Amino acid sequence: MNQEEIEILIYDKYPFGPISVYESPFGEEEYPPTKYIVPKPKYDPGTRHEYYYEYYRPFVSVFFMMKAIKTLEATGSLDEMKDRKYNKYYLSIEAEKEGLGGAYDEWFEYDFTTEAEELIMMHQINKQLFPKLI
Repeated sequence: MNQEEIEILIYDKYPFGPISVYESPFGEEEYPPTKYIVPKPKYDPGTRHEYYYEYYRPFVSVFFMMKAIKTLEATGSLDEMKDRKYNKYYLSIEAEKEGLGGAYDEWFEYDFTTEAEELIMMHQINKQLFPKLI
């Protein structure tokens, strides 16, 4: 990792229970977040939260899609990626944000429910059209 890159933490591990693993006091130890290297944003100190949110979104989207496709191919569903409490497909990240007092880590949450439902639908269509390939 060089000075033009930063590490973001993607909280992408979900249990087969009603509550996210990260709400447990042992969650992060038992289910560590995925470390993902991205280009460092070039914003002035004090830039609004929304700019950072939109900056990180494409990187998190690519991560989500790659993981979802791999999971669908392996299991035939995305159940292990679904947040049981809210019945949605979320990814939360912890990433650097430059404040007036310096850099600090901030939480960002992204909803990929629409993308997940479209992937599931396409997977089911492909299973019907090409049963021997899937």
